[in-house]
Amino acid sequence: MKKIIAILLVVCFTLGHTVVSAIQEKKTINNNVNNVEENNDWFYYPSFENYALNGMPDFDQKQDNWKDPWYHGFSFCGPTSLANIIWYLDSMYSNPQGTVGDGADTFSMVQDYNAPSNPDPGPSTDDHNYNNVNDLVTPWDQENSEFGNEFIEKLAWYCDTNGCRTESGEFGTSLTNMRSGFLMWISEKGLDSYFDCFFYSFFVNSALTFNEH
Repeated sequence: MKKIIAILLVVCFTLGHTVVSAIQEKKTINNNVNNVEENNDWFYYPSFENYALNGMPDFDQKQDNWKDPWYHGFSFCGPTSLANIIWYLDSMYSNPQGTVGDGADTFSMVQDYNAPSNPDPGPSTDDHNYNNVNDLVTPWDQENSEFGNEFIEKLAWYCDTNGCRTESGEFGTSLTNMRSGFLMWISEKGLDSYFDCFFYSFFVNSALTFNEH
């Protein structure tokens, strides 16, 4: 029997600004899901021995100069929340016997972006090195057209965070841009047949769903 589970980060409007959020829906990961009743019980996403040792990651949007060029406030909540989901899905499809720094990349959702620093951890560079998420050697400085090159910064570019790609002047990341960025991301990697992304709006709340086929 297939059971659908979901993680929800609430989207709300606070002081006139949208807080970006997402829902991920997917098929049963393991038998533990069957223990979740049809009620409001909490479900913690299981870990994967290769790259998601503590379940769904929680990347920090303050690990670099990820600020908007107008108010200079941290504004990467959109791409970092999307990175959490993409990293987890990539780990789910990767070799369960793999380890960070083994140089192997078996699923294209996250790839090795050739961070310039020594691989952390090593010995080899691969898609799940910690500095493949972000490397401080490649700065993000939108005012000077420096856009970095690692995972979260690439997602920000796809999602047009702070108008970095289109120069739209839009603050942060809209749900529309978050969805289009995700669809562009999976399309370029040939993963259209694996996932869908839909936009839902209800009253003042909105959400994105990321569905596994």
